[in-house]
Amino acid sequence: MVDTADLKSADLSRAGSSPAPGTTFNNMIEFAPTKDIKKRFSKINFKTLSVVFTLIFDGISNHTRTTKYTIGLRKCTGESCFYRFKPGKTVWINISETVKKENEFLKLLVHEFRHFIQDKLFKLELTRNNYDESTLKSYKESPVEIDANYFVFTFSPIVIRMYNKFNKTKDNFKIIGKYKGKKI
Repeated sequence: MVDTADLKSADLSRAGSSPAPGTTFNNMIEFAPTKDIKKRFSKINFKTLSVVFTLIFDGISNHTRTTKYTIGLRKCTGESCFYRFKPGKTVWINISETVKKENEFLKLLVHEFRHFIQDKLFKLELTRNNYDESTLKSYKESPVEIDANYFVFTFSPIVIRMYNKFNKTKDNFKIIGKYKGKKI
């Protein structure tokens, strides 16, 4: 289970609740971690994480056609994590080799996932007006980064709560779903 003690949150009373009956999803997010990432974050269930991020993406999206996105997760050198805006349905989120803890990983994933949303849903083009990395100050004040940081503040507690709840539910299904009848 991922620790939520260090997260600040707004009213999250509905966070992690199930979708309405009959809800269908037009989008699918599939995380495809490399062996390095799977090994480093061995406690993370990436299938469950894909479901959580699918719910978030589908809730934000107004796409009417079904779309599946594969987001590769790979280790990169240095201290920065990043997502590159690019065309296509298969993209990469690069996770710094300095990231070791699951909570830190999830927060960074939410941040980089917001850049994915900016790219794929909002169709933002990076310009000097909305993204400037010439100095640390201009980078932090870039509208694209301000938006991603706000998204992290808002959605990290929701992601962690949903992820933990879904994992617990899956565990319960394994227990109560066992056959109880007599062997034939």
